[in-house]
Amino acid sequence: MQTVIDLSVRLQKNHQYSFIALIVAALIVLSPLIWWIVKKLLGIKPKEKKASSKVQTTKKIVNRRPLNVIKDDFIKRIDAIEKKYNDKAIDSREMHQKLSVTVRQFVSEVKGIPADALVLSDFERMQMPEMEKLLEAFYAPEFAPEEVIKLQSADNARKVVREWN
Repeated sequence: MQTVIDLSVRLQKNHQYSFIALIVAALIVLSPLIWWIVKKLLGIKPKEKKASSKVQTTKKIVNRRPLNVIKDDFIKRIDAIEKKYNDKAIDSREMHQKLSVTVRQFVSEVKGIPADALVLSDFERMQMPEMEKLLEAFYAPEFAPEEVIKLQSADNARKVVREWN
């Protein structure tokens, strides 16, 4: 006895895609090309992008106070911070935080840059080694959880401000 195997193939009808779906897909794919052609025909030009930099050191400063006036103002601020520390009104950590903010404000006013947003490597890149060293010396006491020795921080801050060119 032989077994008969059914090898017949049943074909299904062709599946037809919706014509509307084909048109929509084609428009989506071709829309950038169509937009480009329309812009060329109408003469639409892209807006010019402004050249931006993370830190602009060549920013023109208008109506700036004279440098000696700025220096005197910031030395008085440093003196006031040191007095608060000596009077025990603030601790070492707060003194270093205030000194850091003050010398950064000084750089911002003199150079016209957002020094409060800069990190040590930015000062190094901008060739301000005195600021870099000063702020680096402030980092440990500024973020220390306990009272830290004064380390002549106010004197160093005054020195940087006085010797600024």
